[in-house]
Amino acid sequence: MDREVLAWHEAGHAVVASLLSCEVKTVSLRPPSCWARGDGLEGACIALAGPLAEMRRFGHNTAQHWANGWSGDAANARERYDGHLGEAIRRTDHLLRCNWQWVELVADALLKCGSLSGAEVERLGMAPPGRRGGDLGVDRPIAGLGL
Repeated sequence: MDREVLAWHEAGHAVVASLLSCEVKTVSLRPPSCWARGDGLEGACIALAGPLAEMRRFGHNTAQHWANGWSGDAANARERYDGHLGEAIRRTDHLLRCNWQWVELVADALLKCGSLSGAEVERLGMAPPGRRGGDLGVDRPIAGLGL
């Protein structure tokens, strides 16, 4: 998977996991990212957040993406939630739309650093709306974000 696409994919997982109060230990462009997976509807939302973030950012939404690159995420969603996945997709899409700037910040930081701790993901989520420069609370310099 392309490095930029992977950053947005992993950022989607990390932000939705954080929003649903699942512990994010690390998020990385090199496997494995690590967060508590969650069960039920919340677990399905976390699993679907990577593909849905990619769809939102790059317009990817083809059978090939679901069959190849996203098959593991789809299987994880089905494994964690026995309800209709349409509900999980709607909820995840809403969470991503309402927190898109946070996803952008995490994806940008991943592209610069390669990995982030859960605390760094959380601090990026606390940045005031519209703030892309200044101190975003990341423990190390992130080029391109004005730190």
